[in-house]
Amino acid sequence: MADSNKHLPPQNARAVKTHCLFLLFLFTCSLYAQEPANEYAQCGPILNGTAGAAANFGQTLAISGNGEVLAVGALREGANNGAIHLFRRDGETYRPLGNPITTIVPNALFGRSVALNADGTRLAFGTTQRGQGAGNTQLGFIVYTYDVTETGYGNPRFIIGSPMTRQFGAAVDLSSDGNRIVIGDPDGGEFGRAHVYDLNITGWDEIDQLTATTNSGAFGAAVAISGDGEHLLIGAEAVGSDNDLDDVYQYQLNSTSETYDLVRTYEGQVGSNNFGNAVDIDDDGDTFMIADDDADVGVDLPGYVAVYRYRPDGSTRFFANVVTPPTTSRFGQFGSAAALSGDGNTLVVGDFNYSGPANSAGRVYVYNIPEDGRLTLISSNIIGEAAFTYTGRAVAIADDGLRIAVGSSLANANDGFARVYSPLCSPVATREPLLDLPNLRLVTDGTGLTVDFGQALNGASIEATLVSTDGRVIAQRIHRGGRGFTWPLRLPRGLYVLRLRSKGRFVARKFVW
Repeated sequence: MADSNKHLPPQNARAVKTHCLFLLFLFTCSLYAQEPANEYAQCGPILNGTAGAAANFGQTLAISGNGEVLAVGALREGANNGAIHLFRRDGETYRPLGNPITTIVPNALFGRSVALNADGTRLAFGTTQRGQGAGNTQLGFIVYTYDVTETGYGNPRFIIGSPMTRQFGAAVDLSSDGNRIVIGDPDGGEFGRAHVYDLNITGWDEIDQLTATTNSGAFGAAVAISGDGEHLLIGAEAVGSDNDLDDVYQYQLNSTSETYDLVRTYEGQVGSNNFGNAVDIDDDGDTFMIADDDADVGVDLPGYVAVYRYRPDGSTRFFANVVTPPTTSRFGQFGSAAALSGDGNTLVVGDFNYSGPANSAGRVYVYNIPEDGRLTLISSNIIGEAAFTYTGRAVAIADDGLRIAVGSSLANANDGFARVYSPLCSPVATREPLLDLPNLRLVTDGTGLTVDFGQALNGASIEATLVSTDGRVIAQRIHRGGRGFTWPLRLPRGLYVLRLRSKGRFVARKFVW
């Protein structure tokens, strides 16, 4: 049954937060004025593939749930053979992890889709390389999986589709433990298929095969699996009399049969042309998102993203109904890529065709999804530097929402590059100070946390929010005047985030541990 919820006015209020980090040790922090929505800073240098290869590096990418491992697809590298480049985090920098995974097979398009599990120990990616059977018999397209180590990767395992289809592996996703994979095959059968496999001691075994109902085609063009492996989202194109409303299918694991039951079918709103071009679901299946990058909702094809939360009674509802870009761009493709954090609290949306500073420079937006469902834009400062950079062609996000990866696949004469952004990384502090607090201190004695600004605020006010690294708000207050305040908290030793805002604007930070 299609969702019957009505669309409500989109929420696009801007609210960006600044993170100052501490391990309950003394540190200093300077605050700098920035435009709103500037929370995410670039982590380390730009990541590149092979220079001069026109490889479209960054057309696909994935980041592990813990944010430690990054996989970037370069589909056109080596005469369209393709390659997967792996990186591991080292402080604020991501460094190459082993040699790129490549092939000598022409036009294999290694990395046409890519996924990593929660701790970055398992990689999966789709190709257009066919398997070889006995007597050089042509088999179906291959999906590769690898075990990833601290220094590289092991030998591949293969999942091979039917020789009759040409799209097996067009989309892939992994459960958190990496032992379950869903693979889209939009060319399979009459309407398209999605395949679910479990890893055992001998390899991958298929446990379920799903297909669309009538009036849907290209089923499996987009796929997502929850971290616990119990929930699926599958995107499909509408055909026949209903060809203006594409479909997304929601499934839940049947604990008795160990196969998936259809829970609900969702349709795009009137004007939708590509509903379900990107789908994602959080770790426990409670929150999910569906993008449509080709929807005409009042201006020229701005696109939108719908965010849902799954209720215990089986119903669903929109979070602020639809999210549309706060600044439209003619023929922009908001939602061309989108991803949801594993905890369900952060949404990242790419618009690779955004043409604000230059044609198709691209832009990325980050939203917070609080419990009350009022989506808030917290970052929109990730913008391509030049025309046809295609920034936001691919996006990915860590489980806690604190690290996002962004691909710019046409930058540098189609060489492409990728970058990782985080509020935990140090921004370039080049703006005039909004508040200069060089003596800011955080002190805990086991019974409370004291925030000492090191000076009187002289009438200024600061909004302070203390959160854990999993995004849970521990305490929040607005402080006016004086030198500081004390929260009567008993905090376990660990890492916390202090967010500060002043004069209605969030501010950047630099810190010393």
